[in-house]
Amino acid sequence: MDSKDFLFVVLAFCALWFTMFLCFALYHIARFMKRMQELSLHAREKFDEVMHSVDAMRMRIEGHVSAITSIGDGIRKIMDVLRNRE
Repeated sequence: MDSKDFLFVVLAFCALWFTMFLCFALYHIARFMKRMQELSLHAREKFDEVMHSVDAMRMRIEGHVSAITSIGDGIRKIMDVLRNRE
């Protein structure tokens, strides 16, 4: 076994280790991306829940505002009738 054969054996082991490192790195990058996707889905679900709650509160407030507006209109009509009586 001369020095050239020894060089080829060393290069083969280096290529093997580099390939193993690339597979390891790609595996962990894929796992990281999967976790980020799950995290973004979870964040989107929470955001949708918050938006649903905000919409529900807005509908309740709009209902109360319309009720108060109706009461105000009724009081205004009563005041107009009382003013016209005098």
